[in-house]
Amino acid sequence: HHVERELFKRPRLSRSAQSAEGIEIVEAAGAVVEIETLARRIKRLLLDGDAGRAVRPEEIVVVFRSADSLVPLLREKFLRYGLPAALEPGLRLDQSPALTALTALMELDRDDWPFRKVLGVVSSNFFSPDWDEWRVPRALEAVERTIRHLQISGGRQALLTAVERLAASADVALDANDPEAEAVERHNLVRAEARLALPILKRLAAAFDALPHRASAAEWTRALDELARETGLKARADDAPRTTGVSDPREARSEQKAWARFLKSLGAADDLAALLEVSLDTYDRRRLVQRMADVIRLEQLPGDHDEAGRIRVLTAVTARSLAAPYVFVVGLNETSFPAGEPQGRLYGEAEYQQLARAGLPLPMTGDRRCDEMLLFYDVVTRAERRLCLSYAALNDKAEPLLPSPFLVELEQSLGSATVRRVRASDLSPLPPEDEPLNPLDLPIRAVAAAGHGRTSELAAVCATGGAAAENLAAALRVVDARSRGDGFGIYEGSTSAPEARRRLQRRFGPDYPFS
Repeated sequence: HHVERELFKRPRLSRSAQSAEGIEIVEAAGAVVEIETLARRIKRLLLDGDAGRAVRPEEIVVVFRSADSLVPLLREKFLRYGLPAALEPGLRLDQSPALTALTALMELDRDDWPFRKVLGVVSSNFFSPDWDEWRVPRALEAVERTIRHLQISGGRQALLTAVERLAASADVALDANDPEAEAVERHNLVRAEARLALPILKRLAAAFDALPHRASAAEWTRALDELARETGLKARADDAPRTTGVSDPREARSEQKAWARFLKSLGAADDLAALLEVSLDTYDRRRLVQRMADVIRLEQLPGDHDEAGRIRVLTAVTARSLAAPYVFVVGLNETSFPAGEPQGRLYGEAEYQQLARAGLPLPMTGDRRCDEMLLFYDVVTRAERRLCLSYAALNDKAEPLLPSPFLVELEQSLGSATVRRVRASDLSPLPPEDEPLNPLDLPIRAVAAAGHGRTSELAAVCATGGAAAENLAAALRVVDARSRGDGFGIYEGSTSAPEARRRLQRRFGPDYPFS
């Protein structure tokens, strides 16, 4: 109750607290470390309880001032740690990889197949058409290498013509004794790959040709849905959760909901025209791509309101009216709390003051700061047992960030009482606890223990089998080869095979400098 009485008082009038027990401040080395630390602390609280008292997920509230940038990261970390959460801010459509892939597909058509965008589309995990040509072994590699070999800067027709010409050229008979045998073999390989790539690129072009050149919003939603089915993008959105390190069916449902919301929002223009009894607006492909970008940027799924048995993740505006035993306030940097000036102001502060004196009820900078102070006060005084306040001390460029001035005020309001401070500055991937708290902790700890001669944990991880164990074993073989070698080896790009050396010498000569 001391914070409730003394926060934001004038320093000369405030009294020192007898104890700051139950309040702690976490200073983290970046936003990722901050959210990772938050997830670990919450997981430990749920496992161990609080002073012999069991803690339920619904007793925990995580609060953000502005959640847009941190909620995707929090969603990922909470899934990895198996923390049940009800997030008030729903998934933004621009955070859906399926919709991002659809936009890239349409931008490819709009920009007439530029080199980088063609490679980006065909190599995307979401491009997975159910075509016989695509199911041929190494088809993707053939398409990528053919595009890279031709180096066509742009133009759909130019690319297709070049691939057709390359695929139609005849193979050359190979003579092992010919000094040009390497070039002949490479010539034949390039043409074989072009023959694999050509029908795939033609199918992709045909999928674009099936789209209308101009259509209403409702017609475009049907056409885009069909394009997504044809290219396999829709199946990926329906079946695969987003890449978070944990397979969770809620993530797959989020993708499906995002897709449905996108199509509904895109077709809303026709609904409005029908309501107003005006003629339908139509879009050509260029204008459609712009409309798609606007929908994806502005639309958001509703939050998860099923809070039973879940940690509540709320914005400060919502959390100010709720009391909870355990409150974690995250992202307390000087640029986030208090919130900055709203974007798009038409007038300066002096002009706002002049308009206010004329009788217009416009909020001044001082008024906004008072509102932010009251919001912070409401949030931090809602904790009944423990209050944890955290901020990132470094930005993405490793530049220092200052804590929120409100956080400084709170610490000052406690006077001589010492607030427990935690500095989460260790960037090592090695988890600090002995007990693994998420599926990645176990292999990381096992490798670290093996480095000190304790191999039983690593043996147990590898004995589980599966892709994860195989990848771990392969990585260990690479590290072992690189650490034991007395020079460059195959993992540094060097080769010692006699045949490979002969081919390189024939192609580049003995004096070619490699860098």
